[in-house]
Parts: sequence; C-alpha cells; structure tokens
Amino acid sequence: MNFIWIGVATAVGGIVKGLIGWSRSQEPFSGRKFLDTALTTLVVSVAASMVYSAAIGIGWPDVVLAFLAGAGADNLRKEVVNNVRVGIIKNGGSK
Repeated sequence: MNFIWIGVATAVGGIVKGLIGWSRSQEPFSGRKFLDTALTTLVVSVAASMVYSAAIGIGWPDVVLAFLAGAGADNLRKEVVNNVRVGIIKNGGSK
C-alpha cells in the first residue's frame, strides 16, 4: 500500500508545478493548459506507483523524489513538444 503514497506525491508535485506556472504567467486560468499538466502528471504517477510497487520499503526520500518527478515531468513534456515543433518549422514542415 505504500506505493499509493508515491502516486499521490507525484500527482501533487505535478499539480503544484502547474499552479505555480499559472500564477507566474499573469494570464487568465486556462483549463486546457491545466488539463495537459494534469494528464501528464497522471501518467507519470501511475508509472511511478508501478515501479515502486515492487519496492520492499518506501521512505520519505522516495516520496520527495516522486514529488519532484511529478513537477519535472510536465517540463520535460513541454520541452520535447516545443523542440519537435521548432524542428518541423525549421525543416519546412512534413513532406
């Protein structure tokens, strides 16, 4: 049952990161953007829970790392998507 805490910590990390990003942007809240973050976080939290389900013991460092993974996963997804878009634009689109 401890692996559930890993999933919760990962999800909370992603949601906190999304809320911090929104508050820094000075833009009105966009449900679509927040849904992207929430879905990415959900996928990462399920994956992290599955990985930790095989662990014998889970301590507070594991929960902290899961929180940070949730916060960083959305940034990684955004960077990959932006780099793919820039590459497509520089290369003149798909042919």
